[in-house]
Amino acid sequence: MSEEIVDVEIVEPEEEVPEAVDEMPLGQVSIYRSMDPIQQLEEAKARARVLVEVVQSQGLSKTFGNSTKPHVFVEGWQFLASQFGLVPDIEWTRELDDGAGWEARASLNRLSDGQVIAHADAECRTDENNWKNRPSYAIRSMSQTRAVSKVCRIALSSVMVMAGFNATPAEEMDGVVLSRRTEKAPRRAPTRIDQGPPPPPTSTDQPHCPACLKAHGTLVAVTGPHDRKPFWRCTADPTDCGGYRVYNGKEYSWSGWRTSFENSVAEYEGGIITDDPQTATIGNGDDRQQRSDYIVDEVMGLTGLTNRVDASMLIKPGLSLAITEGDIDAEAALGGEPSDPVTDDELRVIAVNLTLAEADALIAAAAGLAAPFDNTKGST
Repeated sequence: MSEEIVDVEIVEPEEEVPEAVDEMPLGQVSIYRSMDPIQQLEEAKARARVLVEVVQSQGLSKTFGNSTKPHVFVEGWQFLASQFGLVPDIEWTRELDDGAGWEARASLNRLSDGQVIAHADAECRTDENNWKNRPSYAIRSMSQTRAVSKVCRIALSSVMVMAGFNATPAEEMDGVVLSRRTEKAPRRAPTRIDQGPPPPPTSTDQPHCPACLKAHGTLVAVTGPHDRKPFWRCTADPTDCGGYRVYNGKEYSWSGWRTSFENSVAEYEGGIITDDPQTATIGNGDDRQQRSDYIVDEVMGLTGLTNRVDASMLIKPGLSLAITEGDIDAEAALGGEPSDPVTDDELRVIAVNLTLAEADALIAAAAGLAAPFDNTKGST
């Protein structure tokens, strides 16, 4: 009996291929929606492009020292976090053991499920150049601000660098860069091509000091126009100028605070001032109350404060900070060299002689001193 040979086809089992997962499983810690690295890269690029637009349009970055890339302020880091569905929170704030400052811890949380992405600690000390003799609440607030920007940096620095910015938050640069008070910025040169003193005018049709002409009958040259107030200033020594005045122990010559020289002269002589839109500092007029109201209103809007008194308390330290950072030309606002440190009386003069750009710098500085979160939650 012969055996029948039967061909048997051997079928190899097909390799099981796992299904692609587009969405990140709930609970897995990641800032991206997808697990695919290509999709993650595209998402990061898209977020970076939006970030650049917001930071540049809102002035949320600053270049320090010799850095080639600008450093982004905490508001920019918070916006970047929000694009990924993340929100920072203050876990606690406490005074340092030596009483020389405050420290804070922040967490970065995912809104979809409350998952904590990262933690970070930061402190602000009274021995720092920019924080000497500052009120305790401001130092505490800065420790929180630094903790927030730092925790955002831990998770999002790669996207920040992709956008062309420095990975170090601006708030961390206080201890790295000398303040403008110890490292003065170069003075802005007048808009004339030569750098020498302006020649004496030969007629009243040329820029001249109206006070010297009225008091002495002499034509004295003026510097200007400057790009910051005062726009015009008599070149004579204060005691020789017809507009000589003393304010808070300092001597001043005549200066013009309107963009148009003709309007500056008219203002001094009590004449009619024509339309000079660049002169208007804030609002529809140029009176002090309008400027004050504008600044307080803006600070309230940025900080969420509902009490005007609380917002007003941030103006003085905010003004000092903006001057220290070089965002406000105190010498131009005063018409002379300020004291070191700047006195309260000088701060009052500077506050009412701000350009619109300087007022916005003050608003940003004052708002940055306010605690961005509820300080009572988790404080120890």
